[in-house]
Amino acid sequence: MPAALTIATVVSVTGTAYVRNPNGELVVLKPGDTLHEGQVVVTSADGRVALDMGHGETLDLLPEQTVQLTPELSESLWPDIEESVVFEESIERIMQALEEGRDIDLDLEAPAAGGANGDSGNSFVRLLRIVEGVEPATFDFESSSVADRPEFDAFGTTTRTVEEPPVQPPTISVFDPSNPTNSLGDIRVDEGADAIFGVKITTAVKTTVTLILADGTAIDADYHVTTFQVSLDGGGTWTTITGPIAVPAGSTSLLIKTDTFDDTLDEANETFTLTATLKSGETASATATIIDNDTPALSIDDITIDEAAGTAVFTVTLSNPSAVPVTVDWATADDGATAGSDY
Repeated sequence: MPAALTIATVVSVTGTAYVRNPNGELVVLKPGDTLHEGQVVVTSADGRVALDMGHGETLDLLPEQTVQLTPELSESLWPDIEESVVFEESIERIMQALEEGRDIDLDLEAPAAGGANGDSGNSFVRLLRIVEGVEPATFDFESSSVADRPEFDAFGTTTRTVEEPPVQPPTISVFDPSNPTNSLGDIRVDEGADAIFGVKITTAVKTTVTLILADGTAIDADYHVTTFQVSLDGGGTWTTITGPIAVPAGSTSLLIKTDTFDDTLDEANETFTLTATLKSGETASATATIIDNDTPALSIDDITIDEAAGTAVFTVTLSNPSAVPVTVDWATADDGATAGSDY
């Protein structure tokens, strides 16, 4: 992409003045700054700027002016060859009139009416025409209204900031670190293992996130027995959660860990939730399911019974207690005794 065309260089700045770039950004001007095509110079109530337009031409901007820099503006200041000629005779006459205190207009009145060379006026009149050629009315002013210009106080300080692009609202989500494609963010954990959630936060400014665990079918005795920790480095180090967690601007992923209690009770799978809330109010949550690992085993005691007793009683025992009904299927098989005659 070609570089922007240089239009002018700042020679001096009095008071406060700015240059507005095509993207709307205002930058304070200082001597030596190079100005390019498309930029706009804005002067405050006390601001004056002198610009070197090249070819020995200087453009003075007065207070409260807004001027767009274009190649045409620069070219408008280049004098025609005919206009650039100031006769030595006229200069000497002007200098002599000034030294003697005479009125320059009266001194030049006769020549201005028509010179010996058929001129339509004195060369001093040509000089005035050159000055008139750079009246502010010939500048390519930006068409924006006064309301679009920054406002300045008595000290030349702007009282209106440039409109910034809208700040995107923060976002937060909870995910399963072991399965990032799980859009719900819910996790499953074996009883006795650590439950680990992922929390992703995108924010334009630094903020805080508050993390809360809540019972589902699991109660506090089933999880968060000793551990509730956060890691900011992908699980390398863990810190106990004691309150809101500081989150820097940008995109941040946290890992949240809590323990689960490995009891011996056969029970249904149990759940609890993690809720993450940003300072701005955005929230996300996910559910952890604790997979029970206490399915009981069955055992049957061998027995010896007198044939005349009439009834054989076996004892079936569960290896551990159960919070849910246990159904047992049973069957007999011959082993020396014959069904229907011996039992």
